[in-house]
Amino acid sequence: MGRNKDVEKLASIIKDFRKGELDIKLDEAHVEKWLTQFSKESQDVILKETTHIFSELYFNKDDIKEGFLDKVITYLMQKYSPCENVVFVSMQESGHSQRILVDMLEKRVQKKCGFSIQREVTNKSQTIVYLDDGLYTGSTAKKELLSLIKGLPANCSIVVFFMIAHSSSLWHVKNVVIPEARKKNISIEIFPRICLETNKHIPRYDYEHSRFNHQEHLWPSPSLRSIPVFAQYGDCVEEALRSNNSPAIKYVYREGVWDDDEGIFSSVKNRNIVEQEFFLQGLKIYQSMSDPKGNYPLGYNTYASFGFGSFCASDLNIPNTCPLVLWWGNVRKRGDALDNWYPLLPRRTNGMGPCAW
Repeated sequence: MGRNKDVEKLASIIKDFRKGELDIKLDEAHVEKWLTQFSKESQDVILKETTHIFSELYFNKDDIKEGFLDKVITYLMQKYSPCENVVFVSMQESGHSQRILVDMLEKRVQKKCGFSIQREVTNKSQTIVYLDDGLYTGSTAKKELLSLIKGLPANCSIVVFFMIAHSSSLWHVKNVVIPEARKKNISIEIFPRICLETNKHIPRYDYEHSRFNHQEHLWPSPSLRSIPVFAQYGDCVEEALRSNNSPAIKYVYREGVWDDDEGIFSSVKNRNIVEQEFFLQGLKIYQSMSDPKGNYPLGYNTYASFGFGSFCASDLNIPNTCPLVLWWGNVRKRGDALDNWYPLLPRRTNGMGPCAW
């Protein structure tokens, strides 16, 4: 497939991103404008891999409605009928996608079942549903689920659905939230529609660790240390982790069995090219920020790193855990620091209104 065809395909995938909110058209010219910010020799690879990954991990509104929300409704009707007694909570700020998802689900329930959903938790509530588009670092879900458990009556049930989740965060959230729920005899089920592998180790019966050899996120190879600015940044990350006695210092680079892992990319070679270029351009964005607030070149993270490195999006929004080059910046010049980059998917942030679906 030639460049023009790849550009056309990527534009067709993202064309309805934040539909009704943006004053630009996400067409072929938009994709080209984003691409030309990268080094000339890397552009075709970046285009090919972004199209390849978003073909699987970009969710349009039909994917959300039919591939996710309808499955949620079917499961709840089978296990918790009548669904009129199920409460759907919306706990996040307006910039997040949770409230939009619950609104969309309510329309699907009205269409399929003929009634409106409940949204207010009372001391008589027995089944509570927490719905979200993604689980990334897990910090938001963990905080909100713990708060939800604290305010619920004993002996009820919580059902959690994520459209996409990352295995390391899923494992962590389960290990924190489930024991707290048990203290009140609250049952809790957690279901991701898609789970991407990001766990670096899993406990075994002998408490040793078994490594996975597949990592489905951006995580740079140690071979990139040959680039001085890359090595310098990596040294700073390692020093920050060492000073905090963080176990994450073992996983700064994609070393050992993971070095030859293509992950979600089409090849290891292309993975290394994309990770290198996304980091180099993301570093420039990172250095322009007056206060990064946990943002790193390859996305937001809860500790010092190259970034969380997720690579997914939907018509609703893109997570800030994706590389900065995908979402940071202005699509129109505004005379501020965000003018230094033109984003492929301009992210909705807290305080922005939801899309009109």
